[in-house]
Amino acid sequence: MIPVSLTIEGLYSYQKKQTVDFTKLTRAGLFGIFGQVGSGKSSILEAITFALYGETDRLDSRDNRKYNMMNLKSNEMFIEFVFVTGINNNMYMATAKSRRNSKNFDDVKTIERLAYKFEKNDWIPIELNILENVIGLSYENFKRTIIIPQGKFQEFIQLGNKDRTQMLKELFNLGKFELYFKVASIEKKNDENIHTLDGKLQQLGEINPEYIEQQNNLLQIITKQSDDFSKQLGAKQKTETELEQLKLLFDKKLQLQQRKEEKVSKHKDIEKIENTLKKYEYCILNFKNIFDKKEELTNEINKSQKLLDSDKKKLTLTLNNLKDLNNKFEKVKIEYDKKETIQKEIDELSKISKIIKLEFDCSEISVRLKKGEKISAQNLQIINDIKVEQKTLTEQLKTLKTQMPDLTELYKIKEWHTQNNNLFNALLEVEKEIKIIENDKLQVQEQYNNLCNSNNLLKNFKFDSYRIENIAKTINFLTTKIEENKEKILLIENELEHLNVQSKLEQYTKSINAGEPCPLCGSLEHPKILDIQNVSISLKNSRNCKNKIEKENTEIENSINSLNNISQKLLFKQEELNKNFTKKTDAFAKIEHHKTLFKWEVSDTFEVIENKFKLAEKLKVEIEIIEKTIEKNSKEIEKETKNKEKYKETLDKLNQELTNNKSVIELLKSQIEILKVNDFLNSDIEQLKNEINNKQNFIKKTIENFNLLNKQIAESQNICNNLTGKIGANKTILVNEKEKSEQINNKINEQLKNSSYNIEEIKNILLQEIDIDKEKLNVNNFKQAVLEIENQLKPITIEINNRVYVAESHNLLKAEILNLINNIKQLNQDFGKIKNEINKLNDDLLKIKILQKEGKSLSERAEDIKILKNLFKGSGFVNFVSTVYLQNLCNNANERFYKLTKQKLSLEITEENSFQVRDFMNDGKTRNIKTLSGGQTFQAALSLALALADNVQKIISSNHNFFFLDEGFGTLDKDSLNIVFDTLKLLQKENRIVGVISHVEDMKEEIESNLQIINNEELGSLIKPSWE
Repeated sequence: MIPVSLTIEGLYSYQKKQTVDFTKLTRAGLFGIFGQVGSGKSSILEAITFALYGETDRLDSRDNRKYNMMNLKSNEMFIEFVFVTGINNNMYMATAKSRRNSKNFDDVKTIERLAYKFEKNDWIPIELNILENVIGLSYENFKRTIIIPQGKFQEFIQLGNKDRTQMLKELFNLGKFELYFKVASIEKKNDENIHTLDGKLQQLGEINPEYIEQQNNLLQIITKQSDDFSKQLGAKQKTETELEQLKLLFDKKLQLQQRKEEKVSKHKDIEKIENTLKKYEYCILNFKNIFDKKEELTNEINKSQKLLDSDKKKLTLTLNNLKDLNNKFEKVKIEYDKKETIQKEIDELSKISKIIKLEFDCSEISVRLKKGEKISAQNLQIINDIKVEQKTLTEQLKTLKTQMPDLTELYKIKEWHTQNNNLFNALLEVEKEIKIIENDKLQVQEQYNNLCNSNNLLKNFKFDSYRIENIAKTINFLTTKIEENKEKILLIENELEHLNVQSKLEQYTKSINAGEPCPLCGSLEHPKILDIQNVSISLKNSRNCKNKIEKENTEIENSINSLNNISQKLLFKQEELNKNFTKKTDAFAKIEHHKTLFKWEVSDTFEVIENKFKLAEKLKVEIEIIEKTIEKNSKEIEKETKNKEKYKETLDKLNQELTNNKSVIELLKSQIEILKVNDFLNSDIEQLKNEINNKQNFIKKTIENFNLLNKQIAESQNICNNLTGKIGANKTILVNEKEKSEQINNKINEQLKNSSYNIEEIKNILLQEIDIDKEKLNVNNFKQAVLEIENQLKPITIEINNRVYVAESHNLLKAEILNLINNIKQLNQDFGKIKNEINKLNDDLLKIKILQKEGKSLSERAEDIKILKNLFKGSGFVNFVSTVYLQNLCNNANERFYKLTKQKLSLEITEENSFQVRDFMNDGKTRNIKTLSGGQTFQAALSLALALADNVQKIISSNHNFFFLDEGFGTLDKDSLNIVFDTLKLLQKENRIVGVISHVEDMKEEIESNLQIINNEELGSLIKPSWE
């Protein structure tokens, strides 16, 4: 990830919107962000991490983060961070913004975070979690590898074994090697498969092939019986079908005859229904409409009469109410006519209240004017005093700057002296190494002397010059001596063999007695017995001589080995000595060459240069103090000048306000006509307000009553007019309706004269409410049904002819057929059962073979799984892989750390996966990493952090090497700080992008491309780039 730009507004000490252009900083490779403690340097990194992850170390969600992150002088917080990452250099943007509630200062809205990707010349919104995916790091690991906040730089070294392993596990995705539970799951599944397979084998049991053959023979017998029964069944089923058809004809004929008789019994009811329909149709046609009209007119006449009576009653009540309203209106009108006079009194009382208020304000303004004039005079005195001090400080600053030496030249001279000291130290180290090697060589020569003195054979081989060739001669001599001794041993062994024979013969001669057979030849006579003497003594002497020679050979071989060892040591020490002599020559040459590089006129020693630096530091501190005082005084003058203008503006406003108030008082007095101002000057303003309110309420109530009564009178008059018109109209309607009713009665009487029914009979017929269409349909359906029955009976009678159906014979035939079907069914069931059994036995036999083969495979797999499970148990494999990664990380870090410490120190991993240091200045012995100095600890932490960052960049497929460090360095001494400077300069040569945040001014002078953060009391933190 490489930052492109960062915009901040309203975050912590940053008030105004400011943008950091990282492209100019990253182009330099090494850049810095500097400023005093508390100026807002670390807030830049915090803005980046919050925009990317929504997290911050300084505050969490319980600390009311959204309120505390926002600057107290700002109403809006905004962060915009743009960066590129990945192989394709894709550009992304993360934003975070929030606003303060304008009505409630303490209420800050929830911080809204958004993410975008730059595609096709536009910012496309994306999900927030995509940012973490493209960066490839969690929040915690991002702080450990890319942007390291203050106090976190040495965290990786200080982490415990468990935490460091967990960190590596997250960074390098080592969770994929956590295979124990997967293997356990596979083992469980494999065991379940074995148990399942065993269960299947138990269920299948044992199978006998002879039993299968018997069941096949039984199938053939069943098949033959089934065929015989099927032939008999076919003949009987044909006969039964014919009888079943005859039975159906007889049953259908009987049903039709019964239905015909049923219809004949209902014939009279149908005729009655037809007569009723004729009467009903006649009445509907001639009387229904006229009877309905008569009823409708009767209802209308009753309704009109009721409405007429109701309106007459309402008219009487409305006239009485109108009379009462006119009486009340006359009384209210008298009060209504007085409202203008009362309103004028209200206006004058309001003006008198304003006069009293203005008189009081004039008094207050006069007091404030006196105080303001006094403060303004004091302000002028302060400004004059500060200006005098400022002039004095400016002259002092000018004097100190003329005394300040040229630091650039001093640094170059100091660097020459430092390099010169390093070259001399290197020469001393080489000379020291030569002495050590020569001492080692003397010790080897002493070993050679001791060896020669302790060995009689070598006393004649001591040399004044310890050359390898002389030692080789000695070894050749000893080798020859061994060969000679071996020949002697061979001769002694031959002699021993002869003596052993002699010893055996001696034993035989001792066992020969006169008259007894010889144990060798069996002779009874022994004329000349062998005389052997001192054989055992000779044997003993020969054996001692052989042992002595063998012992000597062993000693000689040991001496040869010792001489070879000494020869190798001398050879090795001589080679080392030659190398160091070459180094010494090179060191002298470098020193002479370095002397030619001293091109300055001064010939000050290193100590003098150091003193000049101390003087420069002292002058620098004094200059900074004076500059800060001048800056502070300038701000104070600016502040007091603003106060002066503010005081003047305030006094002018007060004078103007006093004049305006007096003019308004005179104007208001001139506008009062009815009341007398002096009568109210001692009155309380609240009393005047109450009196005004009472008069206003009186006017308001009077107007409301007047308007209300006026409205009510108009409404009542309208109601009376409407009711009068409505009553007249209803009377006319009622007369018309009665005339129509009389006409309808005459028409009914005329029609009754021509009818055979009287009026009551007609009403009863109409009350029946018969559905004419439905009843006619029922009659027609009845007649049609009778005709259909007769038509169906004719063909059935012809088809039956003279045949007779006997149910007993039919039932007997059915029983025989059913018996045959059951027998065939039983045979088929037996056939299917046996056939299924045979098929099952054959299938089971095949399954058993397959299952046995699978069982063997599963058992072999179970053994393999057991081995894997033991390997992965207790995260053992993950810890092993973690150790490998840590070792590789340590190796990568050592490539830099070993060079940074000038081949004096290297990092190692202990068996507990902790860090230790191998010190090559102390015979390569190891010691705890906590024993390193401040500068060395920085080098170690930086080397590990860079190695870690390199590995992370490879994992996330990034071609960018970016690293940001927020470390104060204020606790480091001058030597440690120099180590940090040298280290950072080396990083700049490695094509890396490294950012440093610090408050140490010396670092600012070393890093040209930088940002200066200044915390202004009025404007907050301001960012000043070095190139502006």
